[in-house]
Amino acid sequence: MHKEMFLTVVNVFNHMVKELEADFSVQIDNCSCIKGFPDRLYQLWSNLLKNALEAAGRGGKVWIQSEQSLNKVRIAIGNTGDPIPEEHKRKIWEKFFSTKSANGTGLGLSIVKRVVEEHGAKIDLKSDLDGTVFTVEFNLKDCEV
Repeated sequence: MHKEMFLTVVNVFNHMVKELEADFSVQIDNCSCIKGFPDRLYQLWSNLLKNALEAAGRGGKVWIQSEQSLNKVRIAIGNTGDPIPEEHKRKIWEKFFSTKSANGTGLGLSIVKRVVEEHGAKIDLKSDLDGTVFTVEFNLKDCEV
């Protein structure tokens, strides 16, 4: 998976960025490429970005950032929206759990969790008054450079 996939995902959601007048930034290193199933990785990033934009709301800030260490590649998608309530943090990964009433199916984050597991990666959630960040960590041995 190369930087181009992120740019494709960003382009797909560009209308949403404009509609929400979001402050949106992407800082992905060229070396952030993960071996895997492109369609599944696309689902992962699409679901996380869509949720981040929706949670940020009008005029909110959303970002995608990569970081590489000696043996890991971390990709974070974050927003400055309201924090995820503590009682929801475990439930959000469950199929059909949604807080979006009629607009949500509750499938997005269950798909994210499944794709992360399929790729032997890890996902971390940090959500507080400063915003919410989902960080996906892949082993560098699985990265094509």
